Amino acid sequence: MQQTNPIFHILLSSLSVCVLFLSSCHHLDTDPVEALPFRNDGTTWGLIATDGTVLQPAGSFEHRPSAVVGGMFSLANEEGRLQLYSLHDHPAHPVSQRSFVRIGHFFENVTLAQEETDSPILLIDKQGNNVASTAQYPQYDIVLMHNFSEGRALFATGNGKYGYMDTQGNIVIPPIYDRAHDFHEGLALAGNTNSEGQSGYLLIDRNGKIKTAIRLSNSLLDAGLSDSRLLFCELGTRHFGYLNRQGEPELYLPEKFRLALPYKNDMAVVETEEGQGVIDRQGQPLIPSIYDKIHLTNHGLTAICKNGKWAVVDPRNQAAIQFQYDSIGHYYNEGLAVARQKGRYLLIDKEGNPQGNVTYNVIGEEQTASR
Repeated sequence: MQQTNPIFHILLSSLSVCVLFLSSCHHLDTDPVEALPFRNDGTTWGLIATDGTVLQPAGSFEHRPSAVVGGMFSLANEEGRLQLYSLHDHPAHPVSQRSFVRIGHFFENVTLAQEETDSPILLIDKQGNNVASTAQYPQYDIVLMHNFSEGRALFATGNGKYGYMDTQGNIVIPPIYDRAHDFHEGLALAGNTNSEGQSGYLLIDRNGKIKTAIRLSNSLLDAGLSDSRLLFCELGTRHFGYLNRQGEPELYLPEKFRLALPYKNDMAVVETEEGQGVIDRQGQPLIPSIYDKIHLTNHGLTAICKNGKWAVVDPRNQAAIQFQYDSIGHYYNEGLAVARQKGRYLLIDKEGNPQGNVTYNVIGEEQTASR
């Protein structure tokens, strides 16, 4: 089995602090994924573009390739080590004979890689050549990194401090923070803890300049901005709300909401005792909270689930697709989404029509590839 690890995860400390982090995903309006691995009834794999074009037929690869981002993908060789491939330049052959235990996605012209599990973390280019290495910074003892987000890679040191590196391998923000997260919408959430265990949090820009001090205590904070808002939850009352880019409360939600998610395209998923729904920018209901599950897709569409079946509605809560699928993913740039029906996978358009009336045994999506 291929052991891909497309993103290097930070292990956050478990100190008791006044402000903690909510865990959530942040989505882009456009998706960086260009192609996905697929399999027909056999055991071998191919690659299908997100517009439905088969780029490499099933049978091209013995092992499952990663999703294609930035024209690149990784694939395990016979020894189980990952090699780098280019979709647009001899996709059946690796770009070099070099192999790794981890290769990240190319959200930039470089990505992260490791040759061994305990070796330095590398920045490599699309030819598999070294651009930089954490070995350049022995004074920091860099042990873990995130993949790049907005041109910055978050890293952690052995003594639990966090900083940021650029795509050339330069440390642009030194490891001075006790806690930090990826950049979203030009800003990153970072903070320090004092000797009494109290934490203060900031929004910093890509050069490390402080833009906003978060004046909020006894609350959970989301990992970063989404739609220019930062989700928070008060620990005592369990009330959810949103801060603006200046760190000021912009919207408090009523007590009935026991869950809220980040905004996307001026909409946010919320949950009451009756189920999940969607609210607008002012907190007013767009979709009633009566569904089992909801996720906001791209192109302003919303996937809703009731009694195990998924449908899609438009921004006016008008049905675009009836309840008929076992799952529906988010929509890629070309307006197609991966859906599952009766154990088979297919690509559907915004009206639910199968692309080319073709189904597949598997179409493999990767959440980390879609950010």
